[in-house]
Amino acid sequence: MRQIIDTPNQILNSIFLKAARLRELDNYLHEFLDPEVAEHCRVANLDKGQLTIETDSAAWATHLRFQRMELLNRFRTEGKLHGLRSIKHYVRPNALNPAQPPRRQLHLSASSAEQITKSANQIKHKALHDALQRLASNC
Repeated sequence: MRQIIDTPNQILNSIFLKAARLRELDNYLHEFLDPEVAEHCRVANLDKGQLTIETDSAAWATHLRFQRMELLNRFRTEGKLHGLRSIKHYVRPNALNPAQPPRRQLHLSASSAEQITKSANQIKHKALHDALQRLASNC
């Protein structure tokens, strides 16, 4: 990384410095927020006095909305963003929590499968009968 800063390429240098600044602001954000909230939020941008925070759900965005003024004041004082005018946020599902591992497949015991099959044979509703048969066949 140091090589990027030391090279004369101004574009790469400015991108690297902005990324480092956003990482620093993200660390401040995580210090200011409760840990439960912080794991669902990250600093996405700082542009023209506006800090943009990304959340992974509308519920966390609403939580941030209620804390907006407190965050604004803390960033201005403790985060050294004296010129910060506003904070906005947006929801980007799965941005902070990449694809979840596959769910563990549950297995039925042979006796449970037998009971489900017996129940399915007593049901006249075709869709429910078929669904129970499929369930029983997964043991």
